Amino acid sequence: MGALGVWYARKSVPESPRWPESVDQTAEADDLIQEIEAEVEAQKGPLPAPVITRVQPASRDIGSLLAQPLLTRMVVGSIVLIVIKTRLYGLGGIDGTA
Repeated sequence: MGALGVWYARKSVPESPRWPESVDQTAEADDLIQEIEAEVEAQKGPLPAPVITRVQPASRDIGSLLAQPLLTRMVVGSIVLIVIKTRLYGLGGIDGTA
């Protein structure tokens, strides 16, 4: 019965437009978006115009790790990992059991 439920759910749930877009099937993704927009417009009325914003890509150089806000996150993450490893292997024995 569970397999039938999963099969029905897979067939009845619409596909996400992100998948065709990620595999360079932009026409199919655009068709899915148009269907979704038409369904929403039929239920709730006309949609507002889309707002297009440009996102500045993040810096990928090693120096960006030593600048805020990544520096604080990296230090806290490193401390947490050191404490976890110390607890597992240093205080709990070589096999990680307490």
